[in-house]
Amino acid sequence: YTEWNAVLTAQRKLRSPRETTITPGELGFYDLRLKETRHRQGELAREAGLSAFCIYYYFSKGERILEEVLNLIFADKQPDFPFFLCWANHDWTLAWKGRPDIVTRTQEYNENVDDEQIQWLLRCFEDSRYFKIGNAPILAIFRVDTMPSSKETFARWRSMATEAGHSGLIILGFAHTVSPGNPEEAGLDGWIQGSVSTYASKP
Repeated sequence: YTEWNAVLTAQRKLRSPRETTITPGELGFYDLRLKETRHRQGELAREAGLSAFCIYYYFSKGERILEEVLNLIFADKQPDFPFFLCWANHDWTLAWKGRPDIVTRTQEYNENVDDEQIQWLLRCFEDSRYFKIGNAPILAIFRVDTMPSSKETFARWRSMATEAGHSGLIILGFAHTVSPGNPEEAGLDGWIQGSVSTYASKP
């Protein structure tokens, strides 16, 4: 399922002065498993003056999910464009069908298991395209408010990043309210306001 499934079946709600046809742009009904598609996305982003892509990854119950495209990004080096990762640590629901109350997969936390992912992230940070400020990689967290001990977890992750040779680890949280509060209370360096385009298709 991608957003195109919903767009193509959408019903017109308002009268329009002209009839319009819903069709994709030059990338078509793009498939991110295709190296050529990701290459062109990088070109378009560079032409538009963007700084980096934010790419979702899913990690729960000790395993990564929907990892195929991200694995390809590391394997074939496309797009050749800066990026940073965002842990999409939220429950999966049927919100895309108008039923956010139905949970299809629950995000679970476990201190020991969650620390396994920083080992994987440290390998990701070594990619020459990974977006950093100085020598500090950027990492985004989608739902900091659902983490049972985010401040302690992030402190450990920063320590591991420093031990791995980085000057630090900059962790940003997605703000889901207008006034999310002091980021330091959640162990964050700052908040991300607004929406961010991502590679992973939302389940």
